[in-house]
Amino acid sequence: MMWMSCSHNVVIDNAGDQPATVEIGNVKYEIESKQSLEISLDPGEYRISVTSGDGSGKRDTTVDIAEGGLINAGGGKYLVWKLLYGIADSTRDLITEKRVVLDSVIYKGDIAFIGPKILFVEKSWGLGLEEEFPEDKTLLVTEDYEVVSKIFRKKEFIETYRSFSSSRK
Repeated sequence: MMWMSCSHNVVIDNAGDQPATVEIGNVKYEIESKQSLEISLDPGEYRISVTSGDGSGKRDTTVDIAEGGLINAGGGKYLVWKLLYGIADSTRDLITEKRVVLDSVIYKGDIAFIGPKILFVEKSWGLGLEEEFPEDKTLLVTEDYEVVSKIFRKKEFIETYRSFSSSRK
């Protein structure tokens, strides 16, 4: 396994309440609660182990990393949300309307839920955890459109969804 200094970004995110130790190959990373760390890996197969700060739990898996992704060190809940900016003749192939229930509330949209037991998620989004959706995006030609996707921690997703819902009424 070889470490890269450029692309194939992997984010180690600890959305949990305790620090965690993440071991990738023979390299260990200590991640505090509510913190994240961006690393770079070559494409390939990796053994990932996560141990909670108090030593009470250990999760591990072997993954094949192609484009990068997210290591869920704290057992958090994440969502990937796709939004369509502009006008398209048919949105059926671009956006899939789904319903996701979080804390007994239904959220509608092209939303994928990533549960706390999933240790690694291959990248399928354009905007990372610390990036923002464009609040308003103007496309100069009415036939132009763009699908923008973003990964969120559960709390940030709910806040952003509510903000977008209230601003688009």
